[in-house]
Amino acid sequence: QGNLEGGNRHGPVSSAPARPEAVGHLPAIFDRASVRSEESMTGGGPITVLEGVEGSQEIQIAGSEVPVEQLKTMEGKWFAEGFASPSVSYRTVAANPEFVKVALYDKSYFNSREKAQLNWAYGLNGGYRLSEKIKVKTGLNLSSYSIKFKTGGKFFEKKSASEYTLYTSFGEALISLTGVDDVPVETVIKSNIALHYVSVPLAIEYQLLKHTAISFGVNFESLRSQELNWESNDQNVDSDERVTQISGVNKRSISLSFGVVHEQTLFNNTSVLVNPIFLSHIKSPSSSGPYHAYPNSLGIRIGVRRYF
Repeated sequence: QGNLEGGNRHGPVSSAPARPEAVGHLPAIFDRASVRSEESMTGGGPITVLEGVEGSQEIQIAGSEVPVEQLKTMEGKWFAEGFASPSVSYRTVAANPEFVKVALYDKSYFNSREKAQLNWAYGLNGGYRLSEKIKVKTGLNLSSYSIKFKTGGKFFEKKSASEYTLYTSFGEALISLTGVDDVPVETVIKSNIALHYVSVPLAIEYQLLKHTAISFGVNFESLRSQELNWESNDQNVDSDERVTQISGVNKRSISLSFGVVHEQTLFNNTSVLVNPIFLSHIKSPSSSGPYHAYPNSLGIRIGVRRYF
């Protein structure tokens, strides 16, 4: 590091060692200055110039060996960020050993009847830079996991005069039908089944390259709501249909995340983020069906981060 001194860019450049207190004031300077690099007019190597401090005044860091891009990220230790993310959600399934009626239901039943679905996630996070390579952050995120489900009348299990059961990988769905004695075998019924969560993430970013980091995190998720929108090709089945929620859905869940974060400086203390990220639940939402489902999603978070 070199000395901080005010004056014209073509003025003399000091090669004396920088004072610790001067270097310590860099964050405040960068709040008001722009940065460029040029060759010293008096020799002695390249200098970094901070323009825009108190009008036309310029401050030179003589003989600085710190790259301009690195100086631009020295604004502060704390940061806040927001993001929006399109994501594709699906699930992995594993047999439920407590479920005894397995004759009709195996993994191929669910894999052939359930398809991935596009969702959106949003979040506001705050964090702290522990070192040049490590950041930690937490916040509040909203996310959804959903699937497209389609099956036939053969798989309606009658529980009472007007109540039927359908099994999805997310659990047992109860459907109440008025004025229907039996559901015809040829009936086709479909739904978008969604679980909506609010989560608190705890994540670590580790800087690998100049603009690229990897992130690992754990998310503590709480179920906000669930959504089932049934449709049928049989108007007699569809007309008076009412559906309850999937039974036995856990209100709390935990997911793990892994991502790659690309951060590009926009101006002195603000950057744009592009973050491909994969999330996977380690706890099944429900144990009421023949299989346990573990929702997962793959998305790209686009966001803005500001340092303080």
